[in-house]
This record gives sequence, structure tokens and C-alpha cells, in this order.
Amino acid sequence: MQRARLGMRSALVNHGVRVLIIAGCLGHLSFASAAACEHLTGLTIPYTEVSSAISVAAGAFSPATAQDQGGSVASFTVPAFCRVLAVAKPTSDSEIHIEVWLPVAEAWNGRFLGTGNGGYASALSYKQMADALQKGYATAGSDTGHSGGDLRFGVGHPEKINDWAYRAVHVMTDVAHLVIRSYYGRLVAHSYFWGCSTGGHQALTEAQRYPDGQRRNHLGRGGEQPDPASHWLSVELAGPSRA
Repeated sequence: MQRARLGMRSALVNHGVRVLIIAGCLGHLSFASAAACEHLTGLTIPYTEVSSAISVAAGAFSPATAQDQGGSVASFTVPAFCRVLAVAKPTSDSEIHIEVWLPVAEAWNGRFLGTGNGGYASALSYKQMADALQKGYATAGSDTGHSGGDLRFGVGHPEKINDWAYRAVHVMTDVAHLVIRSYYGRLVAHSYFWGCSTGGHQALTEAQRYPDGQRRNHLGRGGEQPDPASHWLSVELAGPSRA
């Protein structure tokens, strides 16, 4: 397998939240898309290994790590897509797990939706990713570089805190754009971001830290309550009030 040599570039991270345009989705896999999907494991991306690229048929799909409110494995209805798994290690103490979901070429609307996380949770927003596929979007999510739902992962690991705070979303987006370009043979036209609570923090931090990539961004949030971001530093460090 010939390995494609791709240089890391500044992400075209255009973030938005609720997508109104719905593209048609095909219920079958074309041979060309299926072949291209398997070949994505041959990509060379700085400090990132593409560990798996598998074509998934249309229908019910259950990511092994996705759980519903009852604790059972969650299932989502999806169109045919290419599921790409990657692990990025931008520092010696980083291990960021990334998923990129790609609708077949005929169904792609030319757009990308990145997804955020909640609180300190490492869980990917699979429901939002499945919804994005149904609308024709290429989509991605990450575990922000740790496993679990509290800050214990950061004790003695400042780089893992940096991954959670800002770096994982940026790396996820860079990796997704490179994978998308390789799979479809063209760049993303517009990118969006879905997130709430920590997801809002992720979106705003990405825009502030990497403004050159945000000139055409669609930045926003999802969810029911107006909680676009939380001031986590003050939440964690503020002690009990004193008289």
C-alpha cells in the first residue's frame, strides 16, 4: 500500500452548531468509497496513527463505548459511512483518541461538523455524530486525551490537562481535515462545531487560540440551556466562602 505523505497544516476550523441544511444519504456503499476507506490507514500524519478505517453499512450502528441513559450500549441509525479511528500523541504524555466519520462521496455535502464533550467526560458525542451523518456531514469527535469523567486524569499530568483544555479539539480538527481531503479529494467548504458546557469552552478556546483558522468559522453550541462555556478554573480552585 502506497503511503500518502501529508504535511500538517493549520486547520480550517470553521465552527458552528445547529445545521439546517439536510443532504440526502445513500443506503449503500459504492465500491470506490469502500476501497478508499480501507486505504486511509496508510495516511502519514504527524504524531498521529490511523489505526482503523472500516466501511460501515447503513442501518443500526452501536459504537462499543456508547451507552444510553440506562447504561446499555446505545444504537444509532446511520447511513453508509467510513469510520476512521486514530490516536494522536502531540506530546510524550498525550494519547488522544479520535474518530472521523465520513459519508460516502455521493452523500457528502462538502461540510464538516466537529463535536465537543461535556464536563470532564471523555465520552464522544456519538448521537450528534450520527445526526450529522444523516445530514450529509463529515464529522469527528475525541476523548480529549483521557478516559473517565473527573479530573483525576490530570494529577501529575499537566500535558493531559492541556489536551483536555484546548489541544485535543485542535488536533482532532486538523486530523479530520486531512482525512477528509484524502478521502474525497477536495477540501472542506465549511466547518461547524457542536458543543454545550465544556463543548462551548472548546469552541471558544479554539477560536481564540487559533484565530487565523477562524475567519470563516461558524461558532456556536447545542443543548437546551444557555451554557455556552464554563469558567472551569474558578470552579475547581475556588474554596468555600469565608465570613
